[in-house]
Amino acid sequence: MQKLSYEHGLKNILLRLDGKANRIPLEFRVGFFLALLLGIAYAPLISGSSTLKWDALDCYLPWRWFVANALGNGVFPLWNPYQHLGYPIFADLRSVFSLEPYLVFGFGGYSLSVLHALFLFYLWLAGMGFYKLTSHFFENSLARFVSALAYMLSGFFVAHGQELFGLTAGAMMPWVLFYFISLQRARMFSDVWKTAFFVILLLTGGYQALSIILFYLLLFVFSAQLVYHIIHREYELIKKIIQLNLLLGLIVLASMTVVAVAWFQGRPYVGRMSGITLGDAWFMPFSPQSLLSLFTPFATAGDPGFWNTDISMNNLYFGIILVGFAFLGMIRVRKDYTLQLFLFWGVICLLASMGAYTPVREFFFRYAPLMNLFRMSAWFSWFFLAAMIIAAGRGVAHFLQNPGSYVKPISISVILTLSTLLLILGLHLKDVAGAMNLMFSGGSMHQKVSQATLGQRFAINAITQLVILSFWGLLLWRWMDKPMLLRRAFLLLVIFDLVFAVKLNFFATVGSEFTVSQVQHALDRAPRHYPLHDIRYNLNLYTDNQRKTAPLWRNTHIFTQTVSAEGFNSFRLDAFEELTGKHKDIFSAILQNPLVYFSADVHPWKDSAQVKLNKTTCFIDENEISSFPNEISVEGARVNLKEFHPGCVALLAHTKSPSLLVISQAWFPGWKASLDGHNVKIFKINGFQMGLLLPPGDHEVVFRFENPLLMKAFWFSATIFFIVLVAIGFVFLRDKVKSIHQKLFLSFIFPALLYLGLIVSFMNGTQARSAKAGELSALLRLIEQTGDRNALLVTSGGWPYLVDSLVSSGGLSLKTLHLGTDPEFSLQALDNLLNRNKPEVLFLLNDEMYKDFSVEDILRTNYAACDTLFVDKEKLLLRFHPQGKPHVVYKSCLDSTSIDDSQRDLFQPAPDGKPAIRLDSLRRGSPSLKYAIPAEYFGKSLSVVASSHLMLTPQAGVTLYIEVVDNNETLLRKTISTRQIEFPDLSMGWLAQTARIKIPSKAKNPVIQSFLWMEGDRPLWVDDLQLIILP
Repeated sequence: MQKLSYEHGLKNILLRLDGKANRIPLEFRVGFFLALLLGIAYAPLISGSSTLKWDALDCYLPWRWFVANALGNGVFPLWNPYQHLGYPIFADLRSVFSLEPYLVFGFGGYSLSVLHALFLFYLWLAGMGFYKLTSHFFENSLARFVSALAYMLSGFFVAHGQELFGLTAGAMMPWVLFYFISLQRARMFSDVWKTAFFVILLLTGGYQALSIILFYLLLFVFSAQLVYHIIHREYELIKKIIQLNLLLGLIVLASMTVVAVAWFQGRPYVGRMSGITLGDAWFMPFSPQSLLSLFTPFATAGDPGFWNTDISMNNLYFGIILVGFAFLGMIRVRKDYTLQLFLFWGVICLLASMGAYTPVREFFFRYAPLMNLFRMSAWFSWFFLAAMIIAAGRGVAHFLQNPGSYVKPISISVILTLSTLLLILGLHLKDVAGAMNLMFSGGSMHQKVSQATLGQRFAINAITQLVILSFWGLLLWRWMDKPMLLRRAFLLLVIFDLVFAVKLNFFATVGSEFTVSQVQHALDRAPRHYPLHDIRYNLNLYTDNQRKTAPLWRNTHIFTQTVSAEGFNSFRLDAFEELTGKHKDIFSAILQNPLVYFSADVHPWKDSAQVKLNKTTCFIDENEISSFPNEISVEGARVNLKEFHPGCVALLAHTKSPSLLVISQAWFPGWKASLDGHNVKIFKINGFQMGLLLPPGDHEVVFRFENPLLMKAFWFSATIFFIVLVAIGFVFLRDKVKSIHQKLFLSFIFPALLYLGLIVSFMNGTQARSAKAGELSALLRLIEQTGDRNALLVTSGGWPYLVDSLVSSGGLSLKTLHLGTDPEFSLQALDNLLNRNKPEVLFLLNDEMYKDFSVEDILRTNYAACDTLFVDKEKLLLRFHPQGKPHVVYKSCLDSTSIDDSQRDLFQPAPDGKPAIRLDSLRRGSPSLKYAIPAEYFGKSLSVVASSHLMLTPQAGVTLYIEVVDNNETLLRKTISTRQIEFPDLSMGWLAQTARIKIPSKAKNPVIQSFLWMEGDRPLWVDDLQLIILP
């Protein structure tokens, strides 16, 4: 009767969705309420008022974005050229083989919304997995729900909100444990496939440290089950258990073939893949003082010096009320050997998680296989948390079945917890007043969390916990004889406690101060196709602090798709570490060159200490230098980029004599080079870069990174995973479909359609990338065939990457103009620009935005189309010749050829070698161009166009002004900023502004003037500042 009454109460108190709730499976209702409470706890992520922070934006998002974008372009992501001057991203086991990018690359790619959705889904999956896991330890559904909620909203996930690799592992491990224990107990063939499925997801998407520690727990569970059957002489069961576990091991090992190949290929070149030091293993422990997080989790939100660890590693909160129930659950585990094993392993892992504070982590490091491969001791603490929550759930189950029988132990636990909180509060009484003032003052929660001191956080949390626990104690005293009301109050208090704890710590370790729209705006500006890296600029100009990617500020070169020596990543090639550590002067010299350059200063490594460095000095192995010709030269050598994407660099080079071509991408096994279609030897330059010897003449050079063994392993692993999916589908349909043929067909068809869709999307990306590369090459050849290497190239908004690629291809000094999203205004600006200074040749790229405009509409000046060079449904490329000259009232230009001697020092060489005015913190504004308006134009209207050619560095900005001033009174001012039009960083282009001005008839001394004024502190270069006035 007691159990029946409880089940009825459960459906009516908690899990009723409507009047027919009993018809909805219990797990569906549990899943619904877990999702609902998860949404309440993490509401800022759902509303878009906050984004994930730190590593989630700095590492997880760019790496997964890179993989998804590569797949969307038909490129398998073997090589990342954009960080640390290139590295084999396939060997960094955290990104390439995870399932997520493969599921989203064909549906718009990886975005911030995808990241948030996955974050919330993994948390929900963690809760559901823990709900399933607890069924092995107790049957009470409400206790299992409470345990699942405590796990889903625990301090582990709040603290690791920015560490999605750990979060992914935390979501998968309960499912692995549930099905693995089921396999040992029920010995069902179906559990092999289910366990294998979640193990594969864990190993490919989760943090490897947790997988290694989990392996030992699984080994203990298997061994304990085996010993149990040996004691009872159940030899047939022993044989079956061994067979099923061997099959599981074979499936997992086969599915991990690609990971194993990647690991073995990367291991000789990345030291940390072979092992770490003991100091690294002790790094970031769960320090003994971090145990205070079980009582006051808000205190962990800052002051890492006090905790002696990172604030993402010091929070294991799972509910102030449930701490007491964990005590109750632990005293009643005598007959549950699996829980005893969990608790034992949990305590051992707690000691190991403390790093250097105990000898356990060192023991594991020295004597346990694989335990010397990962840093951050705090990862062990997960197993202590899981054991404690299971014990607490077991205590709740006992209590709910008969509350009156457990008054004494629960009361004792409440008193002990209250005493601990009072002690904490007493130690921080002096901070109470400040804490109250902070919490009830104005400002956002993010500001309050960042401003609160350690003492204030302790005081705030101790007070809130005392209120919750006191209320719970009062309810125990008043409603012990009313079990139904007590259960309801208990559930509501636990929910409030856990949700409130998440809210307090959210902005400390999960949410940033940025909104989703702010970050997504930066992502939307990232090119989805592969532009050519700009080889006009030296590599030291490419830093992560780029205006176009703000508020993203780490690993941003993945989004801009530019090569950089920077990178926020612990995975580094040993050669890169040696270059940046032991040979800093050589590394600095390398960065003073563009991505591709020529060198004639070549020496053997043994002379590196004696050679006076210049920026192109190269050192190679003395055994290889003997194959070099006696004389090499860079005179007359030039190189253009033809194609550039991950794993491929295609170049067009011209040399007058033998030359050494150097590319700043890391040498690694798998790089192949061809010269005019023939394979040639790659030289290892400076112990890191790659180089080729080029004979005199015109050449096409192609570098390709290939890894056929890994690709074979990938398809083998993908096939095994396909079989696992089919097997799970067959198991799912076992009781739903009677016909064996229908089961086989239905279980096969859905994975087959999924795989087919991924393959088709990948092939479409390959075709699209090839088409764009061909289009780029065709346009490049057309421009090279023209006689004017200072042509003006005009593009509309649909294809800006094409223009950037053409300009950055090297050897061309094209001036570019990007037409805006307002066709009328943009075409007027173009018209004024062409009236001012007609180029000999104009290329106009016309896309969908301008399809309704005729050539006459677009070119309002006297231009005649010479011929049509390129036409398709979206783009039109025309070549034009100027003819005729319009009437110009006034024209003035400020450049290095038009100034007098007094201004000549303004012009200095810009990064492209041409003279320009440098604007910086010492000279923030350019000289003004002025025109004194004659009286004949008083009362009339004039058209004014001002423009200037610019070269920007990252985060630089400038505003172009047009002003009409009459006796120091400003009658009109119009401005345009590079930031308004999202002028690209590290780019050359025109900034233009037009105005139609009516001169007052009663004006006295009106003057039209134009000038540029710098924004921010980053330098830029200005040339060809022009002012044209038309009637």
